[in-house]
Amino acid sequence: ANITSLIGIDQSSGMLDVAKTKFPNFKFIQADAANTTLEDKSVDVISISYGIRNVVDRVKALEEFNRILKLGGYLVVLEFAKPDKKGIISKARDFYISKILPKVGGFISKNKEAYEYLPDSIENFLDKESFVRELNGAGFESELVKSYSFDISTLFIVK
Repeated sequence: ANITSLIGIDQSSGMLDVAKTKFPNFKFIQADAANTTLEDKSVDVISISYGIRNVVDRVKALEEFNRILKLGGYLVVLEFAKPDKKGIISKARDFYISKILPKVGGFISKNKEAYEYLPDSIENFLDKESFVRELNGAGFESELVKSYSFDISTLFIVK
């Protein structure tokens, strides 16, 4: 692939400051996901990891992503989705997300609060099928929906 530019977008100036120190050769824009300020059909790939569940107006953001993607472009979302199964693996997953991940993540990152909200934010997000319907409603077609690590994370690739 011939990558000519990479653009990072975040509404938080603090997050952008951190990103600029880590990736000084990238371009960064402070903007909301629902209003990126990018031109129509100007982007080949949009990637968002563990953030779409925190977007206030997710439907509008998905419509914005569709607006800025070139024909044939991809939206790649990696996210914690609400579990849609019950059983022993689901119970183990829920225990890990509610009890272990917040403690380990908080310890490693030195930001306990950032991980304490995690179980609630996951519970308030959609299950996989509902998020796929939301993506379809914004004009996307699913290419791949795949869960990893006992359904802790799900990868959504849509066009």
